[in-house]
Amino acid sequence: MTRYVVGDFESASRADLRKIGAWKYAADMSTFMLCLSLKVITDGRPAPSFCLSEKAIHALDPRLVELVNDPTVIFLAHNAGFEQAMWRFHMEPIGYAPLPPERWHDTMATAAMKALPLGLDALVSALELPVKKDMDGHRHMLIMCKPDRYGGWSHHNEFNLEKLYEYCNADCDAQYGTYTATKGLGASERETWVLDQKINQRGIKIDREFIHACINV
Repeated sequence: MTRYVVGDFESASRADLRKIGAWKYAADMSTFMLCLSLKVITDGRPAPSFCLSEKAIHALDPRLVELVNDPTVIFLAHNAGFEQAMWRFHMEPIGYAPLPPERWHDTMATAAMKALPLGLDALVSALELPVKKDMDGHRHMLIMCKPDRYGGWSHHNEFNLEKLYEYCNADCDAQYGTYTATKGLGASERETWVLDQKINQRGIKIDREFIHACINV
C-alpha cells in the first residue's frame, strides 16, 4: 500500500511572513495555527479533504498521528518549506513525531524544475486543471492571518473559521491536482532538494569577522 498526504497549514501571526521568511515566522512567539487540511491518497485513490481545527490538532488527532507514525507515508505541500517550519515549531512541541525532509514532497519545486509558474493559482491555470484555487477564500485567508485593526483576533469567530477551513480544503484539492499533473522530482533532483532543505533548516557556518572585513573594504 502506497500513501501520500497533501497537507496545508493556515496560521496567524503579528509577524510578517514575507519580510522574515517561513522559519522565523513559524518560530515567532506570536504565530499560531488556525487549521491543517489533509487529503490522503491511497494507492492512487484520493479521499475527500478534511480540515483539523486548532483544537483538533492539539488533541492529537488519531488519523494524523497514524499517518505521521507510518514512515512510508510521504507528505505533499506547495512550498513545503513553510509546512516543515510549522511542523517543527508547532506540531512537534505538542507531541507529533518529527517529519524530516525525506518525508516531504514539494509541488512548487517540481513546478520550478519544469519551468512552470510557481504560484499555486497560476500553476493550476497553466496546467488547465478542472480544480481551481479559491481566490475569494485566498482574500479571506489574508484577513484571517493578521490581527484586526484594533490589534486583536475578534474576527476569528466560528463563521470566519469555517470559511477558512473550506478554503484550506480547496487548496489541498488544488495541490493534489498539481501533483497528479506534474508528478514528482527525479531521483537526483529530489536528492538535491532534500539536501537544500536540510541546509536551510540547519544553517551554515560563516566567518563573521571575514565578512565584515569584506564589507568595510
